[in-house]
Amino acid sequence: MAGPSLADDAAEKAAVTLENLKKASDFKESGNAFYKDKELGKAMRCYHNGHLITRAMLPMSGSEGQAGMFAGMEKTPSKMIPEIKALHHALLNNISAIHFNHGKHDRVIKYTSDVLKDDPRNKSALQRRGKSYWELDKLDKCEADIMTLLAIDPDNKTALLVKSKIAKRVKEYAAKEKSMFKGMFN
Repeated sequence: MAGPSLADDAAEKAAVTLENLKKASDFKESGNAFYKDKELGKAMRCYHNGHLITRAMLPMSGSEGQAGMFAGMEKTPSKMIPEIKALHHALLNNISAIHFNHGKHDRVIKYTSDVLKDDPRNKSALQRRGKSYWELDKLDKCEADIMTLLAIDPDNKTALLVKSKIAKRVKEYAAKEKSMFKGMFN
């Protein structure tokens, strides 16, 4: 009796991937419901669980993913990678939203940077990371993200507001420096 064919093996892997993709998507939807109800701890757990699943399904640095983390994820069918990446990015952006709400801007920067490595035009990640740089008074990095976002979405109200705040803060710093050094060079 012959063993399973390559087609059977590919079909089984696709079915397992679809099942795990559904689990991750269900975690995201549950997280969204908790987020809407302002139950951020529960939302974070859901987003994190979904993130673990999608991360395990994605190829890492040319490898076949983080096999062994979840049963059946030894190799994700390549045609499913874009859908998995989109869900993965949404989960990372949602995790970063919760961190932003808690004022954990270093974590926001970490998660949004992960998204932007793979999707440098992701508007949510650019906006949230830019605002976190603002909160940490890293104006150069803030401005870089906000200007990139405005190049993609010139009418983005949040980005336009942050851009005007940057200009105001730069003027304040310049005036402060001028005042500080006023008598030193006369």
